[in-house]
Amino acid sequence: FCRLYNLQTLDLNYSKIEELPKEMGELCNLRFLGLKWTWELKFIAEALGKLTNFWSLHRFVVCDDEGYTKGCDIRELKDLNKLQGELSIQGLEGTRKAIHCARNAQLLKEKYGIIRLEFYFGITRGVSEQSGTSEQSNYEQSGASEQSGALEALEPPLGLECLEIGDYKGKMP
Repeated sequence: FCRLYNLQTLDLNYSKIEELPKEMGELCNLRFLGLKWTWELKFIAEALGKLTNFWSLHRFVVCDDEGYTKGCDIRELKDLNKLQGELSIQGLEGTRKAIHCARNAQLLKEKYGIIRLEFYFGITRGVSEQSGTSEQSNYEQSGASEQSGALEALEPPLGLECLEIGDYKGKMP
């Protein structure tokens, strides 16, 4: 379907789709991508940042630093300035490098059309279930400070009406 260059709406809400094709960036006229309740979705195509006509993108999955998850580089949000309504950014638990690079890019601050925003950190990776409590506690403490930094770097727009933060272990800024 990536040859449908004039496509403006792609509604995949409630589907069991597992990944979006890498060629999604070629749908230059796409304005709406419905991804609500697509829990099977593990991969949102790279190059979504090229789709600067987006008005609505309900779900944005971020790739982690270690390559455990597939998704978008969080910096792809930078040029999606026409976004409106709600946005859920998922997979923030392993994105320290990307967040650090994006800190000064003001990824969300000037997206005035977003009124509902969700940051989902998820389960922290890298801790085996058999590790001792002190090792796990040290890891969780370092993860908590990284999450606090991520939350500060992803400065939400001022007109935000609802902010939901899921599985967050850090301190509130």
